[in-house]
Formats: sequence, structure tokens, C-alpha cells
Amino acid sequence: MNETLSVRIVIGNVELPMKVSPEDEALLRHAGKLAQEKLRHFEKIFGIQERERLLTMALFDVMVDKLKNQEVLDSEKNALLHELQDLNDVLEEKLNTI
Repeated sequence: MNETLSVRIVIGNVELPMKVSPEDEALLRHAGKLAQEKLRHFEKIFGIQERERLLTMALFDVMVDKLKNQEVLDSEKNALLHELQDLNDVLEEKLNTI
């Protein structure tokens, strides 16, 4: 049986009630806390009180970070694939000489 927990995450003045698996609870609570901290950060830095604007800025910042992280992952993946191909080529060459 799939156990679910009822949690309530508050970001800004928006309450997000949801049902989650016990394995996801800590992750979701942490994400909510980070989102709330990001809103406070923008509010403090820019002196903006308008929640919609703060949420939009936070969303944009998160998406920029996501794209940067994806670029790093893609680059590392390509480098790893290249190294694996080089190793495969060496192994094939050695096997062909046996």
C-alpha cells in the first residue's frame, strides 16, 4: 500500500497543501524553505514587497541556475562519453592483436 502524508508548504503568502510519499517529504520541505529564503533575499536586496514580482524573480533565478547546471552536466557527460569511447577503442585494438 502506498503511504502518503499530508503536508503544507508555504512560499510567500501562497499555501501549497499536498499529499506526498514519506520519502519525498524532507526534499519538498527543504525546497519550500529554500524558495522562501530566496524570496526574502530578493525582498531584502531589491526592497520589493510585491509578492508576484518576487515570485517571478525567484522563478527566473531558479531557471537560470537549472540551465547552468544542465550545461555543466551535459559537458561532463560528453567528456565522460569521449573517455569511454577512447577506452573502448584501446580495448578493441588490444583484442584485435590477440
